[in-house]
Amino acid sequence: MTTNSDPGCTAGRINALLLPAVQCLALPLYWLIGSRLLGLGPVAAAGFAAIAPFATHTAVLGIGFVVSYHNQHALPGHRHGPKRDWLYAFFREAGVSIRQFYWLMPFRAQFHLPDPIVPSGLPPIVLVHGYGCNRGLWLPAARWFSRRGYPVRAVNLVPVHGSIDDYAPFIAQVIDQVKADTGAGRVALIGHSMGGLVARAYLRHCSRTRRDPSLAALITLGTPHRGTHIACLGRGTNARQMRFGADWIVSLVRHEYEAGWPAADTALRDRITTISSLQDNIVSRPLEQRLRASRSIVVRRQGHMSLATSPRVFAVIDRLLRRVAARLAREAP
Repeated sequence: MTTNSDPGCTAGRINALLLPAVQCLALPLYWLIGSRLLGLGPVAAAGFAAIAPFATHTAVLGIGFVVSYHNQHALPGHRHGPKRDWLYAFFREAGVSIRQFYWLMPFRAQFHLPDPIVPSGLPPIVLVHGYGCNRGLWLPAARWFSRRGYPVRAVNLVPVHGSIDDYAPFIAQVIDQVKADTGAGRVALIGHSMGGLVARAYLRHCSRTRRDPSLAALITLGTPHRGTHIACLGRGTNARQMRFGADWIVSLVRHEYEAGWPAADTALRDRITTISSLQDNIVSRPLEQRLRASRSIVVRRQGHMSLATSPRVFAVIDRLLRRVAARLAREAP
């Protein structure tokens, strides 16, 4: 199945172009800093201006890692992972995020993939991005899974700064379309960061409308299931909903508790997995990434954005989905 562009791709791409545009506008300022303050010649100042945007981006990432390291709420001497893991995660995240924010999301959001062999016996995958991103984020993942026989669909969430609840009916439409295109009875939903909360909002939407969620599996990557304090720096309704202890988070948890989900639904609970990193520089505290009554997998040396591009993480997801496919095949009449 080809990952065709979804309505709203233009809005997501325009949003993704903001950061590169701001950095381009700042190039004359960087050149002046190099030539006037640092005393560089014209050629050297131009080189400084070309490197400065990426150096600034990396420096901001570094601040995030420092804050995350000191925000673990662990006992003294028992931080989550040795310092070398944090350094490895930082340098990896720098390369990954620069590629994502300056190339994939601004310029590759309309990527297409060749149709895999259908039926392949593997569940179709719907990829849901997080806050401030678009489907271009998923290009490495979409290629990786498509090459292994998975039908893949990556979506754009619009409006960019809308309510998380408003994305749920769209996810329902996408799942229905994927099922119609592939003939599959169930779909694997993979959400990165806010995308995991969108998936939970979709499940609440299904509960309220008495709809079968048709999930083969739900896998979240670096999702702030309990909210995160860094969301205070974001703008828009969805950023406010993701704040730690926000009313929206509380209402979502309350609904799940009152509905007995997922603890009372053994079949659904066994299909839900949260994957988080000990070195996540955005959703920094381990308690923010917990989801009640679900399988939890913790990885090392991965920053927040790296979780969505890491072949190691993809391999973990692949093993999970192949087990799900085998179980569904056994359960089929």
